[in-house]
Amino acid sequence: MSLEDGIIHFKCKYSKPSTASIVSYQTVPQTAMSSETDHLSHFYESERNLVEKIINIILECNKLRDTVKARYLSLQASEAQILQLEEEKTVLEKSAKKLAKYEERPKDSGLEGVEEVINGMEFMKNALDAHRDGADGAEKALKITLGSQRNRVDAAERESSRDCATHSIAVIDQLM
Repeated sequence: MSLEDGIIHFKCKYSKPSTASIVSYQTVPQTAMSSETDHLSHFYESERNLVEKIINIILECNKLRDTVKARYLSLQASEAQILQLEEEKTVLEKSAKKLAKYEERPKDSGLEGVEEVINGMEFMKNALDAHRDGADGAEKALKITLGSQRNRVDAAERESSRDCATHSIAVIDQLM
């Protein structure tokens, strides 16, 4: 085999950085070299595609994580509104107790000042009814919203986990 047909590889043993002694040489045919180059080129291309897929999976997982975070924050806001409504409900219950005391007062004190107590009771009763109706409606609406948001957050978490696992398995399969 001539030098034009192949490439000479030298195996060198270095005794000092500046000197080298040739141990052996061999020739490799040009066809074997191009086959090896094609194989390396194909390997490089497949690795590049794999890296791109991994980057896309990571970006998709980040988007899903951001979606879950946004829905979780929305869920927390709804829970805060429910807590506020529960506090209002507690205030309404206290007002109802006060109203009951006002209703008992005329019986205990007789007819004096009954009109004042009745007017105060009517005012409190109307205010209490208005607050109760508004609080009950808002509480129902928030519970419905909270339930649907919890379902969305749970679904998004499941989807994110499932998608990341599926993509990871696919990448592992490609590596094998």
